[in-house]
Amino acid sequence: MEINGNRVRLRLTGETIDVNYYDGSKPATKLSVDVWFDHNRDRGRSMS
Repeated sequence: MEINGNRVRLRLTGETIDVNYYDGSKPATKLSVDVWFDHNRDRGRSMS
């Protein structure tokens, strides 16, 4: 969503069913996460 220097902002949204009411009798639960990540070159991580 946004980049500010060494920081990146990310927003994730989604919906899921309530595990106690999986029969559809309750509306979906809406989830939202809005987070900033800081880039730190000293950590040196990679994915393989």
